Amino acid sequence: SDLFPSGSFSLRTTSADIVYLYLDNSDRSFDKTTRMIGQVEKRSSLWMVHPDAVYLHEGKSFHVSELDIDTNIAWLKPVETDYYTVPKIQSEVDVENIYQQQTSTLAAHNSGEVLVREQVVGYRRIKWFTNEVLEVHELDLPATDLHTTAYWICFTDKMLSSLKDVGYWSSGRIDYGAGWMRQRELARQRDGFRCQFCGTPETDRSHDVHHKIPFKKFSSPDQANHLDNLITLCPVCHRKAENSVRIRTGLAGVGYALGNLAPLHLMCDRADLGIHTDPESKIAGNLPVVMIYEHIPAGIGLSQRLFETHEAIIDHAVNLVSDCRCTNGCPSCIGPGADAEIGGKVESLTILKLLAEGSLSRHREGK
Repeated sequence: SDLFPSGSFSLRTTSADIVYLYLDNSDRSFDKTTRMIGQVEKRSSLWMVHPDAVYLHEGKSFHVSELDIDTNIAWLKPVETDYYTVPKIQSEVDVENIYQQQTSTLAAHNSGEVLVREQVVGYRRIKWFTNEVLEVHELDLPATDLHTTAYWICFTDKMLSSLKDVGYWSSGRIDYGAGWMRQRELARQRDGFRCQFCGTPETDRSHDVHHKIPFKKFSSPDQANHLDNLITLCPVCHRKAENSVRIRTGLAGVGYALGNLAPLHLMCDRADLGIHTDPESKIAGNLPVVMIYEHIPAGIGLSQRLFETHEAIIDHAVNLVSDCRCTNGCPSCIGPGADAEIGGKVESLTILKLLAEGSLSRHREGK
């Protein structure tokens, strides 16, 4: 060949499937040499330039008016905004091969091959400087599969018992709105005054009514208190459900902290890593999991390095969250409180300290 092999490869992506970003105009005519402002990997385009996203390029903001996946073109318009957008990504993970594993009585940390299925299900508009969540919107975009490598922490039954027994959960009283009592009564009537988990009927005490999707996930009480989001539970099942929410909140905070600290230890970009948390993961026997996976097909060794520096990263996270002056979570530690259902700083810090304690126990036992 007369061409250098390097000319066939991009320095920005490992994928040959590219979405081209063009400036939008009235008739969508364009000159490829002058109207193209950039390009992104097709899989990444679903979260970087999804419809209605704000895309930052060379210090300027662009609003994505349309993402055409079939033609691999995204149409953008220059815009001045006081907010940015953050995608909401749901992920499912299957472990295909475990390379390394170390265990303690509280947790096991691993590295290996995984299959990650990601789907962008919505996005948040967040105000600059204050990080206030302005609006939440849903999206209907296709899921994508990624074969890559990951580093993940699996909790044990003893860890879960410690979290439930520690007594540090911070669930302050919530104002559910003026129509809450009526909606609560309608939910109990619809469910026949029976617990929808165990079937126990009401006796002298009225059953509780639980929000399937946490109340603070919604922008208004009317949306949160819709009957489709309410379920009748007996006190015992309600406590179990609330504990699950709090553990999920703590996991989200731990994932946020580790995901933002990992690039400092790896010298990589934050966008090179994805975060997956699940309070009842099938890869851990329905126990909690926190995973950091590489956004690069087949991986390039970042997850193995995370496995090797596990103790250092956990200690770094404990110090970060402990030293942060916020009350219940902020972008500098475990993420903004509104982003984590009920805040979650105490829960996250408790999990991190238990993980650090498990690492010390392993060293004491000579493992």
